[in-house]
Amino acid sequence: MDITKIRKERGIEIKLIPNDEKGVIDIKKIPDLLDKKVKLIAITHVPTNGGAITPAEAVGEIAVAHNILYLLDACQSVGHLPIDVTKLKCDFLNRASVHYYNTVEEIDYLVKGIQEC
Repeated sequence: MDITKIRKERGIEIKLIPNDEKGVIDIKKIPDLLDKKVKLIAITHVPTNGGAITPAEAVGEIAVAHNILYLLDACQSVGHLPIDVTKLKCDFLNRASVHYYNTVEEIDYLVKGIQEC
C-alpha cells in the first residue's frame, strides 16, 4: 500500500506522533494532535529497529477517551509479547504470519477488537 498515493487521492492528512531518543512515541503529545478531523490512531507496537515497545495500552486509553478508532500494528509483537485486545483497547489489530510462523507465503490478518465502531 502506497500511503503517499492514498493521501493524495483521498485528501487524507497524516499526523506523526513525536518519538523520544529510543524511538518510543511520546504519549503526552497525542492529545495535542487530536481534533474532530482525526478518525484513526494507528501505531506500531514493536518497531522493527531499536527494540522499542510502544505503550499500546496507554494509546488505547487515549483513543477511547477521544472516541477515535485505534489500529495496532502487532506484526512484530504477536507471539513474543502477551496480546489482549480487550486490555489494549484496540479496535483493530493487524498481524503478518511470516514474522511468527516463518512461512514462505505471507498470510496477513486483521482482528476486530471488542469496541463498537
